Amino acid sequence: MHTKFKFLIFSIAISAVMSGFCYAKTGREIMERVDANSRERNESVFSLLKMSTCKYGVKNKKIKCTQSPTIKVIESVAINTGLNRKDTKSIAFIREPPAEKGVGMLVYTYDEMGRDNETWLYLSALGKVKRIVSSNSDADSEPVSIFGSEFTNQDQETGKLNDYSFKLLKKGEFKKSRVAIIEQVPR
Repeated sequence: MHTKFKFLIFSIAISAVMSGFCYAKTGREIMERVDANSRERNESVFSLLKMSTCKYGVKNKKIKCTQSPTIKVIESVAINTGLNRKDTKSIAFIREPPAEKGVGMLVYTYDEMGRDNETWLYLSALGKVKRIVSSNSDADSEPVSIFGSEFTNQDQETGKLNDYSFKLLKKGEFKKSRVAIIEQVPR
């Protein structure tokens, strides 16, 4: 988590604020515009995701699946809520494979600095709900696997803008689109 991230921000992500893009002087200003644009364009989202996971190993100096992949179909819906629609409520359910059908995850993501996101996992076979602790302040807490994959609850959290410092490294053009390269460092 304490590594530096470099992001290439494509103009597609900020097309609605392109006129303001030229005037943004800092990486923080650009990221605020990207965040605002994303929220305006995506008041609610419905998605159907097909996730393929497998145990892997190195064979002939290449990383390959050592077993047949497990394919999961996940259906989810999310809606922006709260002040300026900066919070998100989302729910996702496994549709396939049949043995895992009905397992679900409810997530409340908060923009407010210092407020932890809330996650609950519904285990359909047991008919039970389990709360997943997601404390950003607890460096010793272990990430929790999402739907038995190699993805964790930490992977799904996009982070809050105030949790990072931004540095505009370069503005330019890529495939005839205006872009910015921004360094994002956790505080």
